[in-house]
Amino acid sequence: FIVERQYHMCPLRLKCPIEKEVREAERLECIKNAKDKDKDKEGN
Repeated sequence: FIVERQYHMCPLRLKCPIEKEVREAERLECIKNAKDKDKDKEGN
């Protein structure tokens, strides 16, 4: 999957929209990445 597209679909603190071409694994990875970015912000 394309990382840039994934981040556009997954703003911080929001769950990714479920689209036909988006597999569940990609959606979960996207949500996980957003949470990780939140953690990085809080850590600074």
